[in-house]
This record gives sequence, structure tokens and C-alpha cells, in this order.
Amino acid sequence: MATRLAQTADQLLLQQHLKQLRKTAKLTQTKLAEKLGKPQNYISKIENGERGLSLIEARAYCKACKYDIAKFVRAWDKDLQETVAE
Repeated sequence: MATRLAQTADQLLLQQHLKQLRKTAKLTQTKLAEKLGKPQNYISKIENGERGLSLIEARAYCKACKYDIAKFVRAWDKDLQETVAE
């Protein structure tokens, strides 16, 4: 049975942003995993909160989606601040 990470608001929002980034890049989990040299379940576990990822891994994820990590973090942080303010 898969164990989920603590589902904090910031973790959930990060998962949503990563999934949306992949979809915007028109990549399936399988295609993104291939670009990263990882199995498909690596992407699935990240997007479903069963696995965290390091900054290095987040950068590789963004790069594979042809997206700037700094821009990604700013967008995630902005949405997180808006969520906290509600």
C-alpha cells in the first residue's frame, strides 16, 4: 500500500502545479518519465503525493517541460499566498 506524504496545503498545491505543468507541456506521465530517465510511476507518485521531490528533481521536471524553475516557483508561491489569505 502506498504511503502519502503529509497533505499540507503547500504540498497539495505543488502537486497540482506539477501536474498542470506537465499537461500544459502536452506530456503524458510516461513521456515525461522518459525525458527524465525514470519509470512512469515516479511521476505518478510525485503528482499523487506519495513521493516528494528535491529542488534538483523539481528543476529537472521543469526543464523537461521546457519551463523555467524560477517562474514555476513564483507562480506556486503566489497561488499559495492567495490560498493562505482566504
